[in-house]
Amino acid sequence: MRKGFFAFLVVLFVFSALPVFGAVGAPKDLDDYTELLTTDYSEAAQLPLTGYFTKLVSPDRTMKMYIAEDASIRPYFTVLALPNNADTAEFLEEEGWFDLMDKKGEGLIVLEPKDGVWGSPEEEEDYVASAISLVAGAVGVNNNGIPVLSSLGELYLVGDTEGAGPLEYWAAKNPISVISQVYIDGESDADVLAEAGKFEYDGTNTSGYHPGITDYDEFLATLDKVGFSVLAKKDVPVPTWLINTDSSNPAYDDNS
Repeated sequence: MRKGFFAFLVVLFVFSALPVFGAVGAPKDLDDYTELLTTDYSEAAQLPLTGYFTKLVSPDRTMKMYIAEDASIRPYFTVLALPNNADTAEFLEEEGWFDLMDKKGEGLIVLEPKDGVWGSPEEEEDYVASAISLVAGAVGVNNNGIPVLSSLGELYLVGDTEGAGPLEYWAAKNPISVISQVYIDGESDADVLAEAGKFEYDGTNTSGYHPGITDYDEFLATLDKVGFSVLAKKDVPVPTWLINTDSSNPAYDDNS
């Protein structure tokens, strides 16, 4: 009897130490797909791949992705930057992200801090850009070159606590890719955002098209002749909701 009870305690301990993924199950690796996915053409406009996934972004960084079962071709995606020390699956389950995506028939990209802690916006720039590139610009291929999703390329952004700064920095550099954004309990560096917003558009679009401008001064002079001026990234209006964030921060000054 005592041996049986001890065995029960061992099993209970082992299972309590395992990660809990809830109804979605453990994430599948997007890079495990090495052959073209089979599409069921009886389901019009449906994606061939749905569910909960993980993907290697760099040798020591991962991201997560969730695509609702009813997501259509080129669905909207929300990019969520987690707070420090969050258990990804538990956070998504408890905060209702899986349920929300299922309800809306959309996709979710989840950015995860290295070893549970975010670095500065500049330190995280490459990671954030690489992770988001899966859906921004409608790239949608894994590390084996296999198309695994489709996307409109325009995104909703949510930065939670320490995840807000790195994500907002990406938004400041890519404002025309952002539908709207919300930051919760976050902090922003006005100087960092101002520097990111200085870049002026030269006609190159998000798909890589270049208008062939070789003399930028001549380009500016031509615009001036017809009464136009160059638009800087800081001048692009992006609907923004700040929750528990100091709106008096110069980073949120409409004139900055």
